[in-house]
Amino acid sequence: MRVILSSTPDLQQERSELTKLVLPEVRQLAEKRGLAWIDDAAVDEGAQTVLLGLLGQRYGWAIGERELVHDAALGQADGRAYFYLRDMAWVDSLPLSQRIGYVETPTPEENALLGQVAAGMVAAGRRGQLDELKTRVRASGHPVRDFTDAASLTALVRADLLALVEELADS
Repeated sequence: MRVILSSTPDLQQERSELTKLVLPEVRQLAEKRGLAWIDDAAVDEGAQTVLLGLLGQRYGWAIGERELVHDAALGQADGRAYFYLRDMAWVDSLPLSQRIGYVETPTPEENALLGQVAAGMVAAGRRGQLDELKTRVRASGHPVRDFTDAASLTALVRADLLALVEELADS
């Protein structure tokens, strides 16, 4: 089993908790059930690849991760994919000073280079791309779960991966 975990900058806390709390537990169960666990940097043609696609309200992650998520949303990826989308209502409930880190806005570099109006249009374009991606993800046929915060995401991922380990071990 090989788990690939995507993340945008607004999901670092969630990714950290999954990496520290959930993935070691799942790895331990997988190994007890006789399933090999492959480090996500390794390549093993026989390994069951599992993509955990985390999507918040920002589109700016590394191009390689973006391609993995897009391929899975279009049904072109090998292995299994699970998608977790953060509920905007949770972001809206944050104080404005905290909310800014969770939404797609122009970067300081974009503002300096393009001016505020043009930079705002660039950021709006990224928001549109993210909305389109979320629509494709929901239509992909892969499991899609909505979450609010790190604790709710952790519970959802734990349940999905533990069930998957049991399914793979029993097959």
